[in-house]
Amino acid sequence: MHIPVKVDYGVRALVDLALHADEQPITASEIAQRTMIPEPYLAQVMHALGKVGIVRAQRGPQGGHALALAPDEIRLSMIMDCLGSSENLVACLDNIGSCVHVPACAQREVWQSVELAVYQILDSKTISDLVLRSQAIKVSQELAARSAPLTIQRSNDPKTSLRRERNSMAFVKVGKISDVAPGTSKVYEIGDRNVAVCNVSGNFYAVDDICPHDEGSLEQGDLDGFEIECPRHMARFDVRTGEVKALPAVVPIDIFEVRIDGDDIEVDV
Repeated sequence: MHIPVKVDYGVRALVDLALHADEQPITASEIAQRTMIPEPYLAQVMHALGKVGIVRAQRGPQGGHALALAPDEIRLSMIMDCLGSSENLVACLDNIGSCVHVPACAQREVWQSVELAVYQILDSKTISDLVLRSQAIKVSQELAARSAPLTIQRSNDPKTSLRRERNSMAFVKVGKISDVAPGTSKVYEIGDRNVAVCNVSGNFYAVDDICPHDEGSLEQGDLDGFEIECPRHMARFDVRTGEVKALPAVVPIDIFEVRIDGDDIEVDV
């Protein structure tokens, strides 16, 4: 199964429309500028999508394009059916008579399985899924841009404890190193908030215990490497940066500096 550039452009344009839903209708020139799709090509794509009822066009000075369906109703398989070619991986999938090896051809079954798997993936994803992922990526990038550089320091060994340069610090002792085994986390109540302290191969990190997706606790979530998983809906976060690593969450969690003083774990809240 070949994915034509026309399909890629169609998906890109629909995601842009969904991301800017409150601005619809949107002119083709605005979409083209944001998505880097050549405007003449975009006009063809939008015309084809309009013919099958995925988008609608509004004429006039205030005209433009808008989604005719909700983003979670537009599956990528629909876009493939509308804008894709009918060309298969190999010609014999459509025309058995064109193959001299049939009926003793094992490869044909493999190519059929590949095409089916690709189509099933496209059919399982919607424009809404891509919008959420785009928003999560944007939030992660913005967080990374704002993050201050990390240095390594330890109160009794300047090379082994994690801290971030800050103008003021309020470290609070929360427990002992032995309290949090490698590959696990433990939640401590610090003032008016709960903080999960995570031990990744002897390095300690602290994050807000509340998942921003539905405000559930991360306390029973698995710690897999640098990622902690919310036990309710399987959202995942990087304990080093707080960034989202898996949906349904799209907002990162807060992180806190950790300092090791002898055997004590201290967190800056």
